[in-house]
Amino acid sequence: MIEFNQLKHLVAIAKNKTISKAAEELLISQPGLTKSMQRLEEDLGLSLFNRKKNKIELNDNGLLAVEFAKKLLDGREEMIKELTKHNQNYLSFASCAPAPLWGIEYTFQTNTNSQFESFLIQDE
Repeated sequence: MIEFNQLKHLVAIAKNKTISKAAEELLISQPGLTKSMQRLEEDLGLSLFNRKKNKIELNDNGLLAVEFAKKLLDGREEMIKELTKHNQNYLSFASCAPAPLWGIEYTFQTNTNSQFESFLIQDE
């Protein structure tokens, strides 16, 4: 299964052009980064790199994978941002008597773009 960290690693390699610089940026070891890319290649069932003696570069598959990885990572960030924003605009009130809730909902919703939830706790 492809993981977001693998995609992040792939983008870092494309940006830095070397495993060592990418590993340094990501604060992980070079062997750990290499292993991550090997797992990504296994998951995809194809090679993403042209490997030579002391050099690694993205092949055509790798270049295409980087473009998709960037889109997926951007989409993930957008999802997190939107969900966080949505959850920050939500306020709940609870009361044992109805009087404290009178007018609060109207005032809150007319002065903000947020959702409002109120509920009354009753003793049985």
